[in-house]
Amino acid sequence: MENDIKLTAGQIAAKGRDNPTAIISPYESAENALKNYFKEVEKCVETHKKMAIFKDNDFYVWVAIKREVLLSKITPTIRYYYMGVLACPRPFYDQNVYKYHRNLNAVEELWMMPDMETCGYLIKNKNILNKHEQRLLEYYQRYESGDLFRLMKELNNEEVDSPKLKQRRD
Repeated sequence: MENDIKLTAGQIAAKGRDNPTAIISPYESAENALKNYFKEVEKCVETHKKMAIFKDNDFYVWVAIKREVLLSKITPTIRYYYMGVLACPRPFYDQNVYKYHRNLNAVEELWMMPDMETCGYLIKNKNILNKHEQRLLEYYQRYESGDLFRLMKELNNEEVDSPKLKQRRD
């Protein structure tokens, strides 16, 4: 009779908390997510290169990083959402942005912005960071100084201090 009872996903996850081998550390979780990260960026580029609206244009790959709040109470869960967009997104935390140059068939990294907590950690520990963390700190400093915002405006052909588009020069 006990075998006939169906457990919900929440009940199964709660049972997993009692089993120490079922818990994944934040580092293991991040490693698992990043294993296929660049393959997914490439897959997003390939998918959008074939779409009519993107066919003749450079475009951006916007990687939104989301923490799954409900699942994170059980194990740290971070999901990456890969989207192709025609306009450069506004810089903010928890996102990475790349530009696909059609004429070069190349992807350029524009910025990688971690979450607020990580940025705070980077600032407090700037003297002991490894080269990858140092690069994240540089992106954060460019974000804080407004450089990334100005870059976004320039890439979108907007005037820096106005929402208006620049005059075309053709």
